[in-house]
Amino acid sequence: MLRPKRHHSRLALVMNLAVLLAAASQPLFGAERTRADIQSELAAYIDALFDSEPAWGTALIAQDGQVLLERSHGWADYSQARPSGPRTVFRIQHLTKTFTAAATLMLVERGQLSLDDKVVDYVPELREEAVTIRHLLQMESGIPDLISNVVDQGRFDRFHHPEEILDYFVHEPLLFEPGTQTDYSNSNYVLLGLVIERITGKPYGKFLKKNIFKPLKMRRTRFDPNDRAFGNGRALGYDDITAEPPTEALYVSPSLAYASAGILSTARNLLKWDQALYGERVLSQETLEEAFTPGTGDFGLGWILDHVRIHGERRKLVWHAGGAPGFRGVLVRMVDARLTIILLYNSTGFEEVDLGRWIASLSTDVGEIVLREAE
Repeated sequence: MLRPKRHHSRLALVMNLAVLLAAASQPLFGAERTRADIQSELAAYIDALFDSEPAWGTALIAQDGQVLLERSHGWADYSQARPSGPRTVFRIQHLTKTFTAAATLMLVERGQLSLDDKVVDYVPELREEAVTIRHLLQMESGIPDLISNVVDQGRFDRFHHPEEILDYFVHEPLLFEPGTQTDYSNSNYVLLGLVIERITGKPYGKFLKKNIFKPLKMRRTRFDPNDRAFGNGRALGYDDITAEPPTEALYVSPSLAYASAGILSTARNLLKWDQALYGERVLSQETLEEAFTPGTGDFGLGWILDHVRIHGERRKLVWHAGGAPGFRGVLVRMVDARLTIILLYNSTGFEEVDLGRWIASLSTDVGEIVLREAE
């Protein structure tokens, strides 16, 4: 979505400082590191991370599904003096794509859809015969991102029916031949939302509620296009939190974000989502392995794939992140170590950050704290 400019020049310096401070607090002479030691180091690191921008929101770090750290910073609603907390609901932005991808793959497993099906068979408004469901999932369609046209028309705050969103991009020519390269486009996941609706005959949000949110007991997770859910339990989005009073961010209707970035959730609920992807509660192991395999770039079926080295050992990352005015979401899964990092912000950011490198740095720093053996 929109990305107003801000500067993050201090972020790497503060993050490195946090690691140094945390390392200084290690037990000496080979004493065994306790859970409390790890939690203390993580707290110092996360506090420095939020303070360096500065930013508001909630962080959760877990291993094997067990929470090591859950920490909130700043206000969910400044004017009402309502601080962020474990039950605060945030717009999770582009983490929504992981749910849309899973819903699509459910239909594949049920035999209602094939990854190689042409998108025009379900959304004829597209008129591009070469684009398949797999191309949408892996960001290989060549379909332009709708965001530039949304910006030009300035219609952020009004309610959009899914078919209306198509008008922002279906008439644009493809940027490249489908399947030949990777280019991140929110338009892909708008189309997937419509595919889900047209196959099932159910609204996108209701399908997710019945098939994912309710079975996983994700009670504080919802797609709410009318923007009314959870009342005072929700965080408001802010742009400049250093101003007095802090400036609220540009309002973007969740109906416009749709299946690309329109879901609300909490860090605890996202941990449930993370843990469900280690078993077969949502998708079969075979399907999950395919989802976590890259295409022409670093994108799998709804997830970005990478690796980092921690204490000399290669660790696989499965992650997604992204932001819009007032909100950002990060979900990193270091799958072989069963380490989970969740960050939900209600302040604008990520505009001038190389997100892949930022995620790698975050994952390495947290991994080195959690996975370090006592010396």
